[in-house]
Order: sequence, then C-alpha cells, then structure tokens
Amino acid sequence: MHRGMKLAGLAFALLASGIALAQAPGPLRRIGEFRMSTGLHINGIEFGGISGLERDPASGRYLALSDDRAETGPVRLYELDLAFDSRGISKLEVLRTIALTDEQGQPFPRDAVDPEAIRLAPNGNLVWSSERDQQGRPALYEADRHGRTLRRLALPEYYMPDPGKTRGVVSNLGHEGLAFSPDGRRLYALAENALAQDGPVASRQEGSLSRLLVFDFASGQPVAEYAYRTEPVRLASTRNPPVEDNGVSEILMMPDGQLIVVERTFALGAGNMIHLFRVRPEGGTDVLGRASLKGGEPVIPLAKELLLTLREGDFGLNLDNIEGLALGPVLDGRQTLVFASDNNFNRNGQVTQFIVFAIEPR
Repeated sequence: MHRGMKLAGLAFALLASGIALAQAPGPLRRIGEFRMSTGLHINGIEFGGISGLERDPASGRYLALSDDRAETGPVRLYELDLAFDSRGISKLEVLRTIALTDEQGQPFPRDAVDPEAIRLAPNGNLVWSSERDQQGRPALYEADRHGRTLRRLALPEYYMPDPGKTRGVVSNLGHEGLAFSPDGRRLYALAENALAQDGPVASRQEGSLSRLLVFDFASGQPVAEYAYRTEPVRLASTRNPPVEDNGVSEILMMPDGQLIVVERTFALGAGNMIHLFRVRPEGGTDVLGRASLKGGEPVIPLAKELLLTLREGDFGLNLDNIEGLALGPVLDGRQTLVFASDNNFNRNGQVTQFIVFAIEPR
C-alpha cells in the first residue's frame, strides 16, 4: 500500500505461498504470519508503533496499542479483527481507532505519554502503561473502553527520575509488560531494565536487575515487588556504530498463574533474537519499599525457565521488533499465542508483524 491511503476499515487477504517452513525446536508450531508495510495511513493517521496487544475474549477482537507519542497522530489504540484457524491467517482488518485521553477527556499533548503495554481489566476497562512523560516519569492508567482516563495507579516514588538521573526509570526502559492474575485481583508491571539506582542496563557481559511491581487492582496500590534479572545481550552488532540491547518487551499471564516473559535482543546488522521464559510471579525477595537494590540485604530474583529462543530464520521468519503478546483462542485443543512487532514508524526496512503460534502438548 502507498503512504497517504485513507480507508475507513482496511481488510487484508493473506496470500499462501505453499512453501514448507522451517520449524525451530521448542513447544510452538507456527500458524501464520502477517506483515503490514510501514507508511500505511488509515483515515489520515499512520498505522504502526504496535507495542501492546490484548484479545477481548467476549468479542474475539484484538486491541493493539501504538507507542506514538502524539507525533504522527493522537495517542491511540486500534481494534483489530484478526482471523485464523489451524491452516493459517485468513484476514486482518483494522476496525477502528480509539484515541486515549486524559481525565478531562482531552487528547494527550505531544510527548506527554509513551504507551507500551495494554491489558483488559476484569471490570472490562483498559489498563495501559506509559514509559515516560516529558520529565521521564512513568505512569499506569486505567481507562474506559472509549479511551478516557479514569485513574492512575500509584507508582512508588523511587520509579520517578531525579534531575541527575541517578534514580528512577532509565529513559525508554520503563514498564513494557502488564498482566493480570487469573482471578483479576492483582496487576503485574515489569520494567524493561533496571532502575538507575539498582544497577546497569543489560550488556554483553551481564543482564539487568529489573523490578516486577504487583498491585492490588481494586485499590490501585502496590502490595509486593520482586527483582527479575534479564539475560545479557546475546547478539553482536555487525555494523558501526554498534547498537546492542536486551530487555523485557512484554509479559503474559497464562491460565495456570505463571507468567511468560518476553526478552528481546537487538544488535545492529545482526537483527533480533527473542527469548520466552516461564516465571512464577512470587518466590523471590520482596523488595517493595526498597529505594535501591544495591547494598543492604541480598536480593534473590524470581526464578525463570527458558521455554524457547527465536532467532532470525526460525520458522521461516524475519523477526522484527517484537513488543506485543496476547493469548489467542484455543484451536484443536491447543492454546494459541499472537505476537506483534513495533515498526518504530521506520520506513527503512521495518514492518508491522503479526505472528500466530500454537502451543504443542508436551
């Protein structure tokens, strides 16, 4: 599609190649992939920046959160009709765009928020995270289904950056993952990397000690917090200047009460690598209220188990910037997972990517 195309609703037909696809080792089977070119406009607003994904089990539709900071359009999410069966993806339709607004119903100004994760609350409302405002401060919002903010959840003060940037979330490394407990009483929020006072960001030599913050959703107050250590950067840049990072890009609650944590490594020239970990969201040291994880009592991070590593070429995929993960429907007795990528509104080779997998029985 060409940039500037204006459509009220956009449906895409999938062209099946009939080519056998390489299968990577692990518990997943690829159902299908759908890619959308960067530069596509819908009703005059550019589509892209998908950083969070959630399925509404009542309607079967998906909510895709854009991380646009009101630079190419309003702060927004999309409602999608993504249809697939065990043979592949048959349709992806952008049904509507929903603007996210503040408590007064006003659009967020440019750079006031940086949306990253979205989940449906048990009361039917939306919960979404912002990594930063103009002062670098993160926020967690509850909004109604029209996108209007109802309240902000209470983040500890030690998440707020100080002027010297020695405390708080590091710029662009805030809460990338949200998940509700199966009973809906608790909300989990996991940051991409460590707070500034807790240690360094991930490097080729070591991982980063992030925090999983646990809220009582009814009160909006934190009730526990655990450390989570990411992996080191697992790829090396092949181009200059070298750019390499690794961090949490999403979390997903499974029906058994365990989290899937998505860690994404990127290295310039080498591409992306995705790790999926199973994590039980308790059992480590409760660090709620500790302004710094350096010094003091030892901190035992949450235990994690590697489920799967996706590399470039696995399942026949050219991986992009995976940032969204949602539970899909159950097909033939197998739970499905839907991944989504953030194209960064980058016309130089990046695309919006949706990938559907089925979890194979062990």
